[in-house]
Amino acid sequence: MNPTFRGVPFGRRSPLQGVLFPRRITLLANEQYPEAIAQARLAMGEWPLESGWNSEVPWLVLIAAESENGQTAEALADLQKFLATQRTYRSIAEVEQLRFLRANSKLLEGLRHAGMPEE
Repeated sequence: MNPTFRGVPFGRRSPLQGVLFPRRITLLANEQYPEAIAQARLAMGEWPLESGWNSEVPWLVLIAAESENGQTAEALADLQKFLATQRTYRSIAEVEQLRFLRANSKLLEGLRHAGMPEE
Protein backbone atom coordinates (compact mmCIF):
# COMPACT_ATOMS: atom_id res chain seq x y z
CA MET A 1 0.00 0.00 0.00
CA ASN A 2 1.40 3.39 -0.96
CA PRO A 3 1.35 6.32 1.45
CA THR A 4 -0.76 9.33 0.57
CA PHE A 5 -0.12 13.04 0.45
CA ARG A 6 -3.25 15.08 1.11
CA GLY A 7 -5.35 12.10 0.10
CA VAL A 8 -3.53 11.44 -3.20
CA PRO A 9 -1.60 8.16 -3.52
CA PHE A 10 2.14 8.72 -3.47
CA GLY A 11 4.57 6.13 -4.74
CA ARG A 12 7.56 5.56 -7.03
CA ARG A 13 5.43 5.99 -10.14
CA SER A 14 3.22 8.73 -8.76
CA PRO A 15 3.30 12.15 -10.40
CA LEU A 16 3.55 13.54 -6.88
CA GLN A 17 7.12 12.24 -6.63
CA GLY A 18 8.21 15.04 -8.96
CA VAL A 19 6.31 17.58 -6.90
CA LEU A 20 7.51 16.44 -3.48
CA PHE A 21 11.15 16.02 -4.49
CA PRO A 22 11.72 19.80 -4.91
CA ARG A 23 9.48 20.37 -1.88
CA ARG A 24 11.95 18.57 0.41
CA ILE A 25 14.80 20.72 -0.88
CA THR A 26 12.69 23.88 -0.57
CA LEU A 27 11.65 23.07 3.00
CA LEU A 28 15.31 22.67 3.92
CA ALA A 29 16.30 25.90 2.16
CA ASN A 30 13.52 27.76 4.00
CA GLU A 31 14.68 26.40 7.36
CA GLN A 32 11.53 24.32 7.86
CA TYR A 33 13.59 21.51 9.30
CA PRO A 34 10.93 19.30 10.95
CA GLU A 35 8.90 19.31 7.74
CA ALA A 36 11.99 18.58 5.62
CA ILE A 37 12.86 15.67 7.95
CA ALA A 38 9.34 14.23 7.63
CA GLN A 39 9.36 14.51 3.83
CA ALA A 40 12.83 12.99 3.58
CA ARG A 41 11.80 10.00 5.72
CA LEU A 42 8.74 9.49 3.56
CA ALA A 43 10.87 9.49 0.41
CA MET A 44 13.45 7.13 1.91
CA GLY A 45 10.73 4.50 2.22
CA GLU A 46 9.73 4.98 -1.41
CA TRP A 47 13.10 4.56 -3.14
CA PRO A 48 15.06 1.30 -2.98
CA LEU A 49 18.83 1.60 -2.55
CA GLU A 50 19.48 0.65 -6.16
CA SER A 51 17.64 3.77 -7.36
CA GLY A 52 20.88 5.75 -7.44
CA TRP A 53 20.70 9.43 -6.62
CA ASN A 54 16.91 9.23 -6.24
CA SER A 55 17.47 7.21 -3.09
CA GLU A 56 20.45 9.30 -1.93
CA VAL A 57 19.03 12.83 -2.03
CA PRO A 58 16.38 12.14 0.67
CA TRP A 59 19.20 10.88 2.93
CA LEU A 60 21.20 14.04 2.27
CA VAL A 61 18.17 16.22 3.06
CA LEU A 62 17.47 14.21 6.23
CA ILE A 63 21.05 14.48 7.47
CA ALA A 64 21.31 18.21 6.74
CA ALA A 65 17.89 19.02 8.23
CA GLU A 66 18.61 17.04 11.40
CA SER A 67 21.96 18.78 11.76
CA GLU A 68 20.54 22.26 11.23
CA ASN A 69 17.64 21.45 13.57
CA GLY A 70 20.04 20.75 16.43
CA GLN A 71 19.60 16.98 16.22
CA THR A 72 23.35 16.45 16.09
CA ALA A 73 23.41 12.84 17.33
CA GLU A 74 20.70 11.78 14.87
CA ALA A 75 22.46 13.56 11.99
CA LEU A 76 25.77 11.89 12.79
CA ALA A 77 24.15 8.45 13.12
CA ASP A 78 22.31 8.87 9.82
CA LEU A 79 25.46 10.12 8.10
CA GLN A 80 27.33 7.04 9.33
CA LYS A 81 24.52 4.77 8.04
CA PHE A 82 24.54 6.62 4.73
CA LEU A 83 28.30 6.36 4.26
CA ALA A 84 28.38 2.70 5.34
CA THR A 85 26.89 1.60 2.02
CA GLN A 86 27.94 2.19 -1.58
CA ARG A 87 26.83 5.72 -2.49
CA THR A 88 27.39 8.23 -5.27
CA TYR A 89 27.56 11.27 -2.99
CA ARG A 90 30.14 10.46 -0.31
CA SER A 91 31.60 13.94 0.07
CA ILE A 92 30.67 17.61 -0.17
CA ALA A 93 32.63 17.82 -3.44
CA GLU A 94 30.47 15.05 -4.96
CA VAL A 95 27.24 16.65 -3.71
CA GLU A 96 28.28 19.96 -5.26
CA GLN A 97 28.45 18.30 -8.69
CA LEU A 98 24.65 18.56 -8.93
CA ARG A 99 23.73 22.20 -9.50
CA PHE A 100 20.40 22.06 -7.66
CA LEU A 101 22.14 20.62 -4.59
CA ARG A 102 25.09 23.02 -4.81
CA ALA A 103 22.60 25.93 -4.89
CA ASN A 104 21.12 24.96 -1.51
CA SER A 105 23.42 26.48 1.10
CA LYS A 106 21.42 24.97 3.97
CA LEU A 107 21.97 21.49 2.53
CA LEU A 108 25.71 22.02 2.26
CA GLU A 109 25.97 23.68 5.70
CA GLY A 110 23.97 20.90 7.33
CA LEU A 111 26.06 18.18 5.72
CA ARG A 112 29.26 19.93 6.83
CA HIS A 113 27.94 20.34 10.38
CA ALA A 114 27.02 16.63 10.44
CA GLY A 115 30.61 15.75 9.49
CA MET A 116 30.42 14.81 5.81
CA PRO A 117 33.95 14.80 4.35
CA GLU A 118 34.85 17.66 2.00
CA GLU A 119 36.65 15.37 -0.48
